[in-house]
Amino acid sequence: MKKNICFLCILIVIALLLPGCSAGKTVMKIGKLNVSYDMLRYFAKNYMNGYDGVSEESFRTDDELRKKLDDNVLSSLRELAAYVTLADKYGVKLDRDDKNTVDDKIADMKAEYSDTKAYKKGLEEAYATEAVIRRIYEIQLLCDKLYDHLTDGSDAAFRSDNETIEKDIADGNWFSAEYILITYSAKDKESRKEYAEKMLEGMDKDKSLRDLYDKNSTVYGLGISYAKIDAFTYTQQKEYFEKAVCALEVGQTSGVTDTVDGFLIVRRLELSQAYIEDKFISVFCVGYLEREFFNLVEKTAGELDISYSKGYENIKFCEIE
Repeated sequence: MKKNICFLCILIVIALLLPGCSAGKTVMKIGKLNVSYDMLRYFAKNYMNGYDGVSEESFRTDDELRKKLDDNVLSSLRELAAYVTLADKYGVKLDRDDKNTVDDKIADMKAEYSDTKAYKKGLEEAYATEAVIRRIYEIQLLCDKLYDHLTDGSDAAFRSDNETIEKDIADGNWFSAEYILITYSAKDKESRKEYAEKMLEGMDKDKSLRDLYDKNSTVYGLGISYAKIDAFTYTQQKEYFEKAVCALEVGQTSGVTDTVDGFLIVRRLELSQAYIEDKFISVFCVGYLEREFFNLVEKTAGELDISYSKGYENIKFCEIE
C-alpha cells in the first residue's frame, strides 16, 4: 500500500515527442519552472494512455475525464515546480558532478536498446524527448540535494532529535495496521465484492486479518493479498489507505472499501513499543523528516502561480498531439 511519496522516485517512463514546430517552446511557467510543450505533452499523453479501455477521444468529450486529466497533469507539474522553486529559495544548485550523473543515466538508458533506431522508437512510443527525461533527472537530483539541505547540518530547517520524535509519536501521528486486498476486473467486480463481504462477516473479530487471509488464500483466482505495516505516518501511504486507518480506533476492522487497487479491508493495530525502540532512527526519525519535507513541498506546490505564454492561454491538455 506504499505511496510513491515523491513523483520523481517512480520509474521514469522513457519518451520522445514527435516532430513539431513548437515542441521546445515554453508554454507555461509554474513558480521557477519553465514548462516546455515537450514536457506538457509527456504528462498529458501518458496520463491519457494510462487509463485502460479509455480512448483519447473520451477525454475530449467527457467533462469528468477531462478534469481528471487537467488535475493530474497540473499536480505533477506543480510538484516538479515546487522542487525547483524551493531549491532556488534555499540556494541549492546542481554541480558538475550532478551533471555527469545525469549524463550517465542517459547513457545507461540508451544502452538498453540495440541501436539508435530502436532507441528512438522506444522514446517515441512514450511521448517525450530526451531533453524532457534529462530535465526530470536533473530535478530528481535537485530534490535529493534539497532534502539533504533541509534535514541535515547545523542550519537544517527540520530536526529529528529524540524529544521531537517522541512528542510526534505521543501526539498520534503514527499508525500501525494490517490489510487484505482483493483485486478485481470489470467482469468479476460484483462477485469479488460479494465474496469479500461474506468473508468479513464470518471473521472472528478478535483475530488478525492474517487468519482471514490464510483461510481464503487458496481460493483459485481470488487475487487476495495480505500485509502488515508496523508503523507509518501521514503522507507515507496512499491517501485512501491512510483515511481508512485514521477512521478506526485501535483494534477496529473496517468494512469492505472499493479502491483503485481493489477491495480493501483494514484493521488498525496498536503501535509496538518494542518496534518503536528498535526502529527509532531508521523508521521514526527518517519518516518524520520525510513527512515534514514533503508537507513543505505540497504546501509550496499549491501556492505557486501559473502563467501561460502568449498563444497558449487557452491550451487544452486533451487536444495535445
